[in-house]
Amino acid sequence: MTRDQILEALCAMPAGQLDFVMAKLGVPPEFVPSPQAPQATRAADVVRFAEAQHRLEELATLLRPPGASGTTAPQVSIARLPATSRELFGREKELAWLDACWEKGVRVASIVAFGGVGKSALVNAWLARMDGDEWRGAERVYGWSFYSQGTDRLTSSDEFVDAALRWFGDKEPEKGSAWDKGERLAALVRRERTLLILDGLEPLQWGPVPGIVEEGPTRPTLTAGPLG
Repeated sequence: MTRDQILEALCAMPAGQLDFVMAKLGVPPEFVPSPQAPQATRAADVVRFAEAQHRLEELATLLRPPGASGTTAPQVSIARLPATSRELFGREKELAWLDACWEKGVRVASIVAFGGVGKSALVNAWLARMDGDEWRGAERVYGWSFYSQGTDRLTSSDEFVDAALRWFGDKEPEKGSAWDKGERLAALVRRERTLLILDGLEPLQWGPVPGIVEEGPTRPTLTAGPLG
């Protein structure tokens, strides 16, 4: 990509994605205007930073879609999520909300409702959309359900942390306290642009509350990395 093509791509991307590119490139916060500044101004400063650091090619690599030449396809593991019907009706508003959360770089998006209303079906339909769009820039996609498939039995948080540490590449997943393991897992999730989907989380925390909110541990919780 040429310098002008890089600048054009940065200007066109959602503000949240631009923030992710800046974090990945290590652009100092003081180097770029606040998020309230015009997108073109912020994009131009990112290009100037990369140019001064002789890292324009690295910046161009960050802008290429997954699967393009010079990049690798995202790593995806969502088999632990509940299986649901492919048919979904009357949920366009909720699907659009999830799209907006991803595009804006929302850190945590939670779907909260009583059992059986279709939370998992909604998430699966949205994941199918993401898959069809080559995961929209996600580098890792990891899904976990705290319910064992086909039963009401809960799996432990320790089982999740152990499995997630191994999948994200921790070299010593059995080392340290539960707190230490959690901190290492959070660091691994932050390392790449990650979509983390957690289903059935609320029994480990507190009972479900109806509604859809953007914060708090609920079922399912969709986490768009890097986590801050």
